[in-house]
Amino acid sequence: MKLLRKVIRNLILELNIPKHSLDKRKTFGYFRKPKHDKDLDIPFKDLPRAWKENSGEYEWFPGYGFQHKEENWWVPNTQLPGFDKLGLNVSSFVWAYEPVVGLNPAREKRKTGKEIKRKFSKSYEQNREFFDSLTYVHWLFATKFIEHAKRMIFNPRSKNEVSVGWYDKPPFKAGNSKIGLILSGRPTLVSNLNMQSGFASSDEDAFASNNPDQFIPSFFMGRGGHREKSSGINKYPHADVIDWDAIVYDENDVDPKKIDALRSGKSNNEALIDNFKVSGIIIANDISDAEYEAIIELASAANIKLYDTSGDEL
Repeated sequence: MKLLRKVIRNLILELNIPKHSLDKRKTFGYFRKPKHDKDLDIPFKDLPRAWKENSGEYEWFPGYGFQHKEENWWVPNTQLPGFDKLGLNVSSFVWAYEPVVGLNPAREKRKTGKEIKRKFSKSYEQNREFFDSLTYVHWLFATKFIEHAKRMIFNPRSKNEVSVGWYDKPPFKAGNSKIGLILSGRPTLVSNLNMQSGFASSDEDAFASNNPDQFIPSFFMGRGGHREKSSGINKYPHADVIDWDAIVYDENDVDPKKIDALRSGKSNNEALIDNFKVSGIIIANDISDAEYEAIIELASAANIKLYDTSGDEL
């Protein structure tokens, strides 16, 4: 029954159901004052830039959110800029349940994520040889991948967990992705599926205190980036990944079809790596002569090696 409810919920999430009219949503309490939330107890001056720049018609109340200055209705927290970066599905029916549940789904994701990561940690210690034999690759976006690679190599935020694709053997490919960074570090969770762990930082400029547009409730970053500056930002899996037994606890849990899907670019598996370091660069598809020269120069400066998709050194 639990699995059936999950399936139905995800079908609803996939449907593109138009939102109700403004008046209808008001009737259902979509815009009523939310309960006090300590994770939003943030002074206006410490809010993300995007929140402040778009707040002309609204007033910020720490612990509650934004209220329209003239009409007095409240902006749902799930509509605040950056909420989607938390890796939560926000359904078309959010207008109905958001005033009731608030940010609880994000907190629940963190709670269950911590539990499953503790379980994985024990399994990792028992199966360290297997997990350390896997190849973890962070594939870079097609645009500005040279700049991204430089930041991850020379200015990494290695305390923040980073998402990677993982392989038990070559070839190391991910659809049309051109460049992948091989990472060493400790895996804190490995899954056959995309864990929808949300957006996190991997380099000096990508996130948090250096990104004034990022969503900053304390359960995610720690107020004002405190966790980022201390122990680092953690990522957590979507509940469905746990419910569908997609977590890999030992080599018997590996689904080769999911790795093949990653290679073809149809979908991706995911692992979370903590205290990462770039140990190699994979050139997986054609790049321009200028890009190739830049990659060679980067690898030479960092004293790391280049590889093809077979894992052979170039």
